Amino acid sequence: MSAIVDQSGWLQTRFVGLLKNGGTVAAARIYCPVPPGAQFPYVSIGDVQVINQRFECLQGAEYFVTVHAWSRDRSKLELRQLGKQITALLDDADISDGEVSVNTCEIDNSQYMDDPDGNTFHAALTFHVLTD
Repeated sequence: MSAIVDQSGWLQTRFVGLLKNGGTVAAARIYCPVPPGAQFPYVSIGDVQVINQRFECLQGAEYFVTVHAWSRDRSKLELRQLGKQITALLDDADISDGEVSVNTCEIDNSQYMDDPDGNTFHAALTFHVLTD
């Protein structure tokens, strides 16, 4: 039996690169992990679920990658703008690079929330990625 194909580190690098160069309101403040005292707004790469996919001679994986957006803008418009920008950059993005073949990278769901601290607003955007 072959081992699970886990390209989650590669995916993190690809997502961070696309987001840092994407011209979002977070600019280059794309983190994993978030440094102490990070300036708002910013984006962080969160949880990644890896589901092994093995069919006859094919071996790949299915991923659910959560991207978090953080803002302290009271109108919440900055957070929604950032969520829209992240989605535009990553949904249906061609992130294959010759090392890993990605069949699909698409938004699965988005959730916009008030953080319990009362000052911070948070979006969690989950992307569904299929690789060969």
